[in-house]
Amino acid sequence: MAEVLSIDELRERIDVIDNQLVRLLNVRVACAVEIGKLKHELGMPVYQPEREKKVLEKVNGGQTFGGLPIWATEHRCGNYPWNPSTGCGEASSTCPAYNMSMAPNDHAYGVESWIYLRNAIVKGKVTAYNAWNMVLNRSGLGNDMSRHWGQNALLVAEGGTVTATPAYYVFRHLAQYVVPDAAVVGTSGGDAVAFKNPDGSIVVAMYNSGAANNNFVVAIGGKKFQFAMPGNGWATVRYKP
Repeated sequence: MAEVLSIDELRERIDVIDNQLVRLLNVRVACAVEIGKLKHELGMPVYQPEREKKVLEKVNGGQTFGGLPIWATEHRCGNYPWNPSTGCGEASSTCPAYNMSMAPNDHAYGVESWIYLRNAIVKGKVTAYNAWNMVLNRSGLGNDMSRHWGQNALLVAEGGTVTATPAYYVFRHLAQYVVPDAAVVGTSGGDAVAFKNPDGSIVVAMYNSGAANNNFVVAIGGKKFQFAMPGNGWATVRYKP
Protein backbone atom coordinates (compact mmCIF):
# COMPACT_ATOMS: atom_id res chain seq x y z
CA MET A 1 0.00 0.00 0.00
CA ALA A 2 1.34 3.41 -0.98
CA GLU A 3 2.59 5.60 1.86
CA VAL A 4 0.33 8.56 2.53
CA LEU A 5 2.14 11.62 3.86
CA SER A 6 0.75 14.75 5.44
CA ILE A 7 1.44 18.24 4.11
CA ASP A 8 3.96 18.87 6.89
CA GLU A 9 5.79 15.62 6.12
CA LEU A 10 5.95 16.45 2.43
CA ARG A 11 7.25 19.92 3.23
CA GLU A 12 9.95 18.37 5.39
CA ARG A 13 10.99 16.23 2.43
CA ILE A 14 11.14 19.33 0.24
CA ASP A 15 13.36 21.04 2.82
CA VAL A 16 15.76 18.09 2.77
CA ILE A 17 15.85 18.11 -1.05
CA ASP A 18 16.43 21.87 -1.09
CA ASN A 19 19.42 21.45 1.21
CA GLN A 20 20.82 18.72 -1.02
CA LEU A 21 20.41 20.89 -4.12
CA VAL A 22 22.16 23.84 -2.46
CA ARG A 23 25.07 21.61 -1.43
CA LEU A 24 25.40 20.20 -4.96
CA LEU A 25 25.26 23.68 -6.52
CA ASN A 26 27.96 24.86 -4.11
CA VAL A 27 30.16 21.91 -5.08
CA ARG A 28 29.61 22.69 -8.76
CA VAL A 29 30.47 26.37 -8.26
CA ALA A 30 33.62 25.40 -6.36
CA CYS A 31 34.68 23.20 -9.29
CA ALA A 32 34.06 26.05 -11.74
CA VAL A 33 36.13 28.42 -9.57
CA GLU A 34 39.03 25.96 -9.51
CA ILE A 35 38.85 25.62 -13.29
CA GLY A 36 39.01 29.41 -13.56
CA LYS A 37 42.10 29.52 -11.34
CA LEU A 38 43.83 26.82 -13.39
CA LYS A 39 43.02 28.62 -16.65
CA HIS A 40 44.55 31.79 -15.23
CA GLU A 41 47.70 29.96 -14.09
CA LEU A 42 48.07 28.26 -17.47
CA GLY A 43 47.37 31.45 -19.44
CA MET A 44 44.27 29.97 -21.04
CA PRO A 45 41.30 32.11 -22.16
CA VAL A 46 38.24 31.98 -19.91
CA TYR A 47 35.92 31.11 -22.77
CA GLN A 48 36.47 27.65 -24.26
CA PRO A 49 34.33 27.26 -27.41
CA GLU A 50 34.97 23.54 -27.71
CA ARG A 51 33.61 22.96 -24.21
CA GLU A 52 30.50 24.99 -25.00
CA LYS A 53 30.06 23.04 -28.21
CA LYS A 54 30.21 19.71 -26.34
CA VAL A 55 27.57 20.86 -23.84
CA LEU A 56 25.22 22.02 -26.61
CA GLU A 57 25.75 18.81 -28.56
CA LYS A 58 24.72 16.76 -25.51
CA VAL A 59 21.34 18.46 -25.48
CA ASN A 60 20.86 18.71 -29.24
CA GLY A 61 21.92 15.10 -29.62
CA GLY A 62 18.95 13.92 -27.58
CA GLN A 63 20.61 13.25 -24.22
CA THR A 64 17.99 13.02 -21.48
CA PHE A 65 18.36 13.92 -17.84
CA GLY A 66 16.13 11.58 -15.87
CA GLY A 67 13.00 12.73 -17.65
CA LEU A 68 13.34 16.27 -16.25
CA PRO A 69 12.36 19.33 -18.32
CA ILE A 70 15.35 20.85 -20.10
CA TRP A 71 15.96 24.56 -20.63
CA ALA A 72 18.56 25.65 -23.16
CA THR A 73 19.97 28.74 -21.45
CA GLU A 74 22.65 29.61 -23.99
CA HIS A 75 22.70 30.28 -27.72
CA ARG A 76 25.88 30.47 -29.79
CA CYS A 77 26.56 34.04 -30.90
CA GLY A 78 28.34 33.54 -34.24
CA ASN A 79 31.21 35.47 -35.85
CA TYR A 80 33.83 33.35 -34.13
CA PRO A 81 37.30 34.97 -33.81
CA TRP A 82 39.05 31.58 -33.70
CA ASN A 83 37.78 30.98 -37.28
CA PRO A 84 36.47 27.39 -37.15
CA SER A 85 36.12 25.89 -40.62
CA THR A 86 32.97 23.89 -39.82
CA GLY A 87 30.42 23.40 -37.07
CA CYS A 88 28.28 26.52 -37.45
CA GLY A 89 24.92 24.84 -37.07
CA GLU A 90 25.31 21.25 -38.22
CA ALA A 91 28.66 19.54 -37.67
CA SER A 92 29.42 19.79 -41.40
CA SER A 93 28.15 23.38 -41.85
CA THR A 94 30.85 25.79 -43.01
CA CYS A 95 31.64 28.88 -40.96
CA PRO A 96 32.13 32.39 -42.39
CA ALA A 97 35.47 34.07 -41.72
CA TYR A 98 35.58 36.34 -38.67
CA ASN A 99 34.47 39.92 -39.35
CA MET A 100 36.78 42.20 -37.38
CA SER A 101 35.00 45.46 -38.16
CA MET A 102 31.48 44.60 -36.97
CA ALA A 103 29.11 41.80 -36.02
CA PRO A 104 27.63 40.57 -39.33
CA ASN A 105 24.10 39.82 -38.01
CA ASP A 106 23.51 38.31 -41.42
CA HIS A 107 21.39 35.62 -43.00
CA ALA A 108 24.08 33.00 -42.40
CA TYR A 109 23.74 33.53 -38.66
CA GLY A 110 19.97 33.30 -39.03
CA VAL A 111 20.37 29.87 -40.62
CA GLU A 112 22.85 28.82 -37.92
CA SER A 113 20.38 29.92 -35.24
CA TRP A 114 17.56 27.99 -36.93
CA ILE A 115 19.64 24.80 -36.86
CA TYR A 116 20.46 25.14 -33.16
CA LEU A 117 16.85 25.91 -32.26
CA ARG A 118 15.38 23.16 -34.44
CA ASN A 119 17.78 20.52 -33.11
CA ALA A 120 17.27 21.58 -29.50
CA ILE A 121 13.48 21.39 -29.85
CA VAL A 122 13.17 18.26 -32.00
CA LYS A 123 16.19 16.22 -30.86
CA GLY A 124 16.97 17.69 -27.45
CA LYS A 125 13.31 17.92 -26.38
CA VAL A 126 13.94 21.24 -24.63
CA THR A 127 10.95 22.94 -23.03
CA ALA A 128 12.48 26.44 -23.22
CA TYR A 129 15.21 28.10 -25.27
CA ASN A 130 16.79 31.43 -24.38
CA ALA A 131 18.51 33.88 -26.69
CA TRP A 132 22.09 34.81 -25.82
CA ASN A 133 22.56 38.44 -26.90
CA MET A 134 19.24 40.28 -27.00
CA VAL A 135 20.48 43.77 -27.97
CA LEU A 136 23.96 44.98 -29.00
CA ASN A 137 25.27 47.80 -31.15
CA ARG A 138 26.76 47.25 -34.63
CA SER A 139 30.20 46.40 -33.25
CA GLY A 140 28.73 43.57 -31.19
CA LEU A 141 31.34 44.03 -28.48
CA GLY A 142 30.34 42.99 -24.97
CA ASN A 143 32.19 42.55 -21.69
CA ASP A 144 34.73 40.01 -22.98
CA MET A 145 37.91 42.01 -22.44
CA SER A 146 40.28 39.14 -23.20
CA ARG A 147 39.92 39.51 -26.99
CA HIS A 148 38.07 41.31 -29.75
CA TRP A 149 34.82 39.51 -30.47
CA GLY A 150 31.96 41.18 -32.34
CA GLN A 151 28.99 39.01 -31.43
CA ASN A 152 25.65 38.77 -33.21
CA ALA A 153 22.37 39.66 -31.50
CA LEU A 154 18.62 39.59 -32.07
CA LEU A 155 18.39 43.39 -32.19
CA VAL A 156 20.98 45.99 -33.18
CA ALA A 157 20.75 49.44 -31.57
CA GLU A 158 22.70 52.16 -33.37
CA GLY A 159 22.19 55.90 -33.75
CA GLY A 160 18.82 55.89 -32.02
CA THR A 161 17.46 53.11 -34.25
CA VAL A 162 16.75 49.48 -33.32
CA THR A 163 16.95 46.98 -36.18
CA ALA A 164 15.71 43.40 -36.08
CA THR A 165 18.21 40.86 -37.43
CA PRO A 166 17.51 37.59 -39.32
CA ALA A 167 18.13 35.70 -36.08
CA TYR A 168 15.37 37.74 -34.42
CA TYR A 169 12.89 36.60 -37.03
CA VAL A 170 13.99 32.97 -36.62
CA PHE A 171 13.22 33.17 -32.90
CA ARG A 172 9.94 34.92 -33.68
CA HIS A 173 8.85 32.26 -36.19
CA LEU A 174 9.29 29.64 -33.48
CA ALA A 175 7.69 31.64 -30.67
CA GLN A 176 5.00 34.09 -31.78
CA TYR A 177 2.12 31.63 -32.13
CA VAL A 178 3.34 28.89 -29.79
CA VAL A 179 1.85 29.19 -26.30
CA PRO A 180 2.89 27.65 -22.95
CA ASP A 181 2.14 23.92 -22.62
CA ALA A 182 2.27 23.43 -26.40
CA ALA A 183 3.49 19.98 -27.46
CA VAL A 184 6.00 19.29 -30.21
CA VAL A 185 4.54 17.12 -32.98
CA GLY A 186 6.28 15.24 -35.75
CA THR A 187 6.85 16.52 -39.29
CA SER A 188 7.98 14.94 -42.53
CA GLY A 189 9.12 15.99 -45.99
CA GLY A 190 10.83 19.25 -45.11
CA ASP A 191 12.87 21.31 -42.67
CA ALA A 192 10.19 22.17 -40.14
CA VAL A 193 9.20 22.27 -36.48
CA ALA A 194 5.57 21.82 -35.47
CA PHE A 195 3.64 22.39 -32.25
CA LYS A 196 0.13 21.66 -31.03
CA ASN A 197 -1.23 24.33 -28.70
CA PRO A 198 -3.59 23.53 -25.81
CA ASP A 199 -6.51 24.98 -27.82
CA GLY A 200 -5.89 22.40 -30.56
CA SER A 201 -4.32 24.79 -33.04
CA ILE A 202 -1.25 23.58 -34.93
CA VAL A 203 1.73 25.83 -35.62
CA VAL A 204 4.35 24.88 -38.19
CA ALA A 205 7.55 26.90 -38.66
CA MET A 206 9.58 25.92 -41.72
CA TYR A 207 12.78 26.85 -43.52
CA ASN A 208 13.21 26.77 -47.30
CA SER A 209 16.88 26.59 -48.30
CA GLY A 210 16.01 26.60 -52.01
CA ALA A 211 14.55 29.09 -54.48
CA ALA A 212 11.36 31.04 -53.93
CA ASN A 213 8.18 29.07 -54.59
CA ASN A 214 4.92 30.92 -55.22
CA ASN A 215 2.96 27.66 -55.00
CA PHE A 216 4.44 26.15 -51.87
CA VAL A 217 2.13 23.54 -50.34
CA VAL A 218 2.11 22.22 -46.79
CA ALA A 219 -0.29 19.66 -45.32
CA ILE A 220 -1.40 20.16 -41.72
CA GLY A 221 -3.87 17.88 -40.00
CA GLY A 222 -5.12 16.50 -43.32
CA LYS A 223 -5.66 19.98 -44.81
CA LYS A 224 -3.43 21.52 -47.50
CA PHE A 225 -2.31 25.15 -47.53
CA GLN A 226 -0.73 26.94 -50.48
CA PHE A 227 1.25 30.18 -50.18
CA ALA A 228 4.28 32.05 -51.50
CA MET A 229 7.39 30.69 -49.76
CA PRO A 230 10.43 32.97 -49.86
CA GLY A 231 13.71 31.62 -51.16
CA ASN A 232 16.28 30.81 -48.50
CA GLY A 233 13.78 31.98 -45.89
CA TRP A 234 11.18 31.04 -43.30
CA ALA A 235 7.43 30.90 -42.96
CA THR A 236 5.00 30.01 -40.18
CA VAL A 237 1.52 28.58 -40.61
CA ARG A 238 -1.06 28.42 -37.83
CA TYR A 239 -4.14 26.27 -38.33
CA LYS A 240 -6.96 25.43 -35.96
CA PRO A 241 -9.05 22.43 -37.08
